[in-house]
Amino acid sequence: MASFTKYVKNKFYNQLFDASDKFVVMHRKELGFYSGWVETYDLEVKHVYARNRSTEELDFDAIVNCDISLKTWRDSSDGELRNRWLRIRCCGVLDAGIKGFRIKQVQQYEKGSNNEFKAPMSDELVPLVWKKDLDEIASSFLKNFYPQALDFPQAINPNLLVQEMGLKLEKRKLTDDTSIFGQIYFHDVSEKSIRAGTILIDSELENIRYNGMINNTIVHECIHWSMHRKAFELEKASQRDLTYLSTVFSETLKSKSSATDWMEWQTEVLTPKIMMPKEMFKQEAQIIIKNLIEKSESNDELEIIEFAIDELAAYFGVSRLSAKIRLVELGLDIAIGAFNYIDGKYVPTYYWKQGFLEQNQTFSIGIMDVGLQLLANPELKQSTENGTLLFVENHFCLNDSKYVSFDIFGKPFLTHYARHHMDECCIVFNISVKSQKGNQTFALNLVLNRDANSDIKHSISYPKGKCDAVLDKAHLIFQNNNDIQKVLKEIPKDFGGALEYLINFREINNKKLISELEYYSEDDLVSPLSSESLSRLIHNKSNPKLETVMMLCIGLQLPMILCLDLIKKAGFDLRYYIPEEMFYLTIVACCGEYSLQGWNELMIEKGCKPLIKGK
Repeated sequence: MASFTKYVKNKFYNQLFDASDKFVVMHRKELGFYSGWVETYDLEVKHVYARNRSTEELDFDAIVNCDISLKTWRDSSDGELRNRWLRIRCCGVLDAGIKGFRIKQVQQYEKGSNNEFKAPMSDELVPLVWKKDLDEIASSFLKNFYPQALDFPQAINPNLLVQEMGLKLEKRKLTDDTSIFGQIYFHDVSEKSIRAGTILIDSELENIRYNGMINNTIVHECIHWSMHRKAFELEKASQRDLTYLSTVFSETLKSKSSATDWMEWQTEVLTPKIMMPKEMFKQEAQIIIKNLIEKSESNDELEIIEFAIDELAAYFGVSRLSAKIRLVELGLDIAIGAFNYIDGKYVPTYYWKQGFLEQNQTFSIGIMDVGLQLLANPELKQSTENGTLLFVENHFCLNDSKYVSFDIFGKPFLTHYARHHMDECCIVFNISVKSQKGNQTFALNLVLNRDANSDIKHSISYPKGKCDAVLDKAHLIFQNNNDIQKVLKEIPKDFGGALEYLINFREINNKKLISELEYYSEDDLVSPLSSESLSRLIHNKSNPKLETVMMLCIGLQLPMILCLDLIKKAGFDLRYYIPEEMFYLTIVACCGEYSLQGWNELMIEKGCKPLIKGK
């Protein structure tokens, strides 16, 4: 976008020069020139600082470096150059550039004073906004245009907000693919019969998005009108045909490296704060949570937090995710563990000791992150291999009856106690996202924004030292795990004998194991392993393929250490540099997470060769 400093330098250089020359002559002694003739020889506009205010007129200071010619007398040829810095206070009306430019004051510049305005703007005339001030800015916006929202909890009526701001709302088809949700027009467009101050909302939006998204888009455009008209008018000075700004739906985190990025960031973070004012939202949240606890006859907030989020979302006309994030911003950390979806699966709510997690940390990771973390962290791999850590509900949790239980099918799940004390039993991971510029950005929103519809690409890393207490407990569990120790001592050394031993260890029979491996292909139930094939494997009459051994591990839902032992007895070692075998590491670490068909579909989705052919 256009630079205001460059614009002022190119447009008003002569006026700034004349004002500087006049000031130098009139204040020569204050500037240190006590004798001889002085005049301004040249002028360099170093920077222009602007003040953000609601009126159409713009206040701005030009910081200039003056080259001053100092001579014995006016026509002398033996002069020398000195320099002085000045601050020239100016104003004008923004209308496709500056109209009615005038200079209000010239004064000597004090080094280091730079921008003296309390409400500063960037060089592109975008208001400078700090995170700590967002709620105050939202309150100021509401005070000006929708003051009743600060009196008692209520949903913002976007149509009324548009009316109070003197704007106009219309619905039109904007794009064929509905990629642009809304537009705000700053100037008339006669050929489209659109007047300045018109908000256009795509007429198809209500058919593909929930009502909260429409409300969000309208408020979003209202913020653009309130905060970014000056930047628009500056840009229009060089782009005469510029008339509007568009809102495009995106879930990627902005790098904020450009003025347009900053404008979008400002509107994105302010919109929910305007739709859910801090004090009013807190007041309603407390009432809703209290009522839900009373109705549930329980003091356990974890049991009702998701109901509270949905009620708040409906009450304020926003999305579930927006309500969840707002609760966390206002100090209710328990909401972080609600409505999480990893790998497209719902993760049951959970909580931890307040203050234990940093804003960029999580207990929940996806299946594709498991193998990488096991390779990168020997301690984590060792504890997972020996069965003292289990991957349960997308968490690495201590394999202790206090924290993990099993359903009638042998699938593990977190106990009530574990879901209330995650810091005591689960491994922590850092979560980050790479911006378009390639920098690492850590954000609470990234931790929260992993719902069923999110497409944010993130990476997981392991914070050393954070999980020492959990890993120490894992070591003690292994020492006291008599079942695993007994199996490792008693299991036969040949593959067939080991397979038969493990079938008995899991307390199932051959028929049950075969049924566990059945899958659907083109709506037909198919078994990749027959009773005859299984019998030949048990009696060492055929050599198993690695894919077959992996299927057996899945069907038996074995601890990782026993999977690796069975794979080794079949004559294989997992080569982690081969994509399919790297994926096998994930499978043996998380056997109970999916059926054979589920693992197969996931491998196809990730571009790996599947264990079996078919769907």
